[in-house]
Amino acid sequence: MNCFDADEEDEGPVVGKVGAWPKLVELVREGSEEVMLLWGLQQPTLSRLNRFARQEEIELNVDACGHQLSIFQTPSSMNQPGNTGAVMWDSGIVLAKFLEHAVDSKLLQLQKKRVVELGSGCGLTGCVAALLGADVILTDLPDRLKLLQKNITENALKLTHKGSARVVELTWGEEVDIELLQPEKPDFVIASDVVYNENVVPDLVDTLRTLCGSHTTVFLSGELRNETVLEAFYDAAVVDFVVGRVPQTDWHPEFRSPRVAIYSYVNSDERKSVRMGGGGSNSQALRLGLWVRYWLGQRLAPYHGTPPHVARRMLQLARVSANDRVVDLGCGDARLLIAAAKHHGAHGYGVELDSELFTAGKRAVEEEGLAHMITIEQKDACTVDLSTATVVALYLTVKGNMKLYPKLVQQLPSGARVVSFCWPFENLEPSGTARVDGIDLFLYEFNNRS
Repeated sequence: MNCFDADEEDEGPVVGKVGAWPKLVELVREGSEEVMLLWGLQQPTLSRLNRFARQEEIELNVDACGHQLSIFQTPSSMNQPGNTGAVMWDSGIVLAKFLEHAVDSKLLQLQKKRVVELGSGCGLTGCVAALLGADVILTDLPDRLKLLQKNITENALKLTHKGSARVVELTWGEEVDIELLQPEKPDFVIASDVVYNENVVPDLVDTLRTLCGSHTTVFLSGELRNETVLEAFYDAAVVDFVVGRVPQTDWHPEFRSPRVAIYSYVNSDERKSVRMGGGGSNSQALRLGLWVRYWLGQRLAPYHGTPPHVARRMLQLARVSANDRVVDLGCGDARLLIAAAKHHGAHGYGVELDSELFTAGKRAVEEEGLAHMITIEQKDACTVDLSTATVVALYLTVKGNMKLYPKLVQQLPSGARVVSFCWPFENLEPSGTARVDGIDLFLYEFNNRS
């Protein structure tokens, strides 16, 4: 069994197909690198906590698989240290809807599969797996089982329509109930928000090792709260597992959050069949170096290339035509400017501070034969004269956008449009929006405002 086939391209991160998940994921190689990428790319602290969960409610109603599940919570128990399982968190809802979406999209098959859920808490994710036809064992600590069993009982008729659900006590690091391992180890192990304390990491990884056979795929989601705890977990996990981060474009389109990450895991005994490929150390070092410079205040944003189809949608949203001069502040490899020239006939100007990206952008423009339409300079975006720009494209951050805002107001001509990937301008109402693969795009029109 090949746990994944690595991508053959020389550029970009190392990617592969991990376990039963059929699509490419970016592989995790060490904890510090992964945490840096997550915080740089998703900026979790800038996003709303519990976008989907309602922790103050006693009963949470969740629509899934054509049913409405009634999930009871005990908000009062949150006053007890470490009792995070008494209520739902976004990561649990996101993982549940991810599984539903994956089955609906025929990316996963859970019918008649053996599934074990770790740290089930209120049990939503395990319940959804049962609705999808799996035979699910939901596990947690002894003092969490009463609430968990109540939720299984409350939804029993729905859960047994295609699959099954039952509750078993499990303390990580201790002997695993034989029921979880026979007649064979589970096909899937699922868990949400189980990495909350550095002290639990060794026991959690030990339990995963015990549960996982060569055919087992783990799906784990988590809230991005504490960099130190997550780094410790990733470092421990990659010793025994091949770990890949599932991109948000593969999640349920209505249940995505910058505060959550989803990973697929497979036993590293399968590593012998892996053909390592993807991005080399130079490309990885480039990405990390750019994020470090961002955190040091030397860049307006960390670098992450805009997906080509998203770049095209940005240009459509901004109503780019042959009459426009498109300025890309942080143009990277110039993909957006090239698309503007090829598909809309617009002239373009881009700036890129990093020398490697600047060189890549210049080369791409020349290879496309567009040097007469596109100019790229190596300079700071904050020094650019915007007085002749009719469209400005941004993929920065909320802070980066606001740092540029006074310049946009002062220099842009009346009627100029600004299109921003993912990050809005705070306290500024967009004139248009679009959504691509769960990613928000924002359009702003500047009319000599002050």
